[in-house]
Amino acid sequence: MPRLSHSAVAKYLDCGQAYKLQYIERYREKTTTSALLFGSAIDAAFNALLIDLQKGVLKDALTYKEAFDKAWTYGEINRKKVYLPDTAIMGYAATDFDHDILHEDDVKFLGAKAQELVPTDFTELGLEGVIKKCAEYKKQKAHGRAFKDSENRFLNLANWCSLRRKGHLMVEQYFIDILPKIKRVVDVQVKIETDNEQGDSAIGFIDAILEWEDGTIFPIDHKTSARDYEADSVRTSQQLAFYGEMTGYEKAAFIVFYKGVVKNRTKICSVCKYDGSGARHKTCSSEVSGKRCGGEWVEVLKPSIRTQVIIDKVTQMSRDNIMNTFDQVNTAVRAQIFPHNYNSCVKPYGRCAFFNICHEGKYDDVEKT
Repeated sequence: MPRLSHSAVAKYLDCGQAYKLQYIERYREKTTTSALLFGSAIDAAFNALLIDLQKGVLKDALTYKEAFDKAWTYGEINRKKVYLPDTAIMGYAATDFDHDILHEDDVKFLGAKAQELVPTDFTELGLEGVIKKCAEYKKQKAHGRAFKDSENRFLNLANWCSLRRKGHLMVEQYFIDILPKIKRVVDVQVKIETDNEQGDSAIGFIDAILEWEDGTIFPIDHKTSARDYEADSVRTSQQLAFYGEMTGYEKAAFIVFYKGVVKNRTKICSVCKYDGSGARHKTCSSEVSGKRCGGEWVEVLKPSIRTQVIIDKVTQMSRDNIMNTFDQVNTAVRAQIFPHNYNSCVKPYGRCAFFNICHEGKYDDVEKT
């Protein structure tokens, strides 16, 4: 009998043939995205944090940064353990890299790797220039320009280091923005499962069930995102409707951590200590004893992560709709009905993983798992 998760249902609704290739025939794309593995690493850190909070043994942020690092160093791709920092089978988004948040040890590490992996003339550009040049060359690869594996490894290392720092900032922000609002952790990583009359199953895992500062209890799902969530995202979420139906709680929530780093730059005069943050003057514009100071600015960066907690009711209609959808998809899968949806072949972020199978009968980009 079919046994469906929320993600499997979403895949079927997007394209029945893609569902068949992924969940029945067990094909997976040979490469994956940083978003998937980064999200898994953040989940590992937040799960560890909430479990300790539930037990009354909460530790400092460093402990959960280390939990993140462990999951961000070795991850699973197509059921294989992979060393992530320089793997060639994980792709990054253009917004993943942020030079400003790298620490001194990151810069030294990448500088040494640049000497080892990229052309000699690149190193004259400085670290940020080298990274930009590699990114530029990678884009040009699609138009026939040669792009060496060593250059790809270096670019991936730079992105990996940047996302590592973003992960650490997210852990820090959890302590600042989220922990003070949690009154009690009811449960963490909650498995939910139900069967219909035909014996078909619907399954899922809830990140956590929390009691909030106002005494309300609800299931939550942690998200990392480059784009803002809509205010009605809880009410329109099939995932949270399923969680609400299975747990019986009236409300549910998304706790969102945005990947775009808030820089919080400050400029302090090295001579008179005037705060010139936001000013465009190249030197201090403050007047001291009737004269312009003209001292050099000392710039300080205090990066932080923007968070958003969206709590809302999950309507009974949404609950009923998602359970009906599970039944309909289970019925279709049992009947081996897997329609193509050619509107899903090309999306704004790229082609479907199975595009070449459906359009050219080629399986070069996928592998069995």
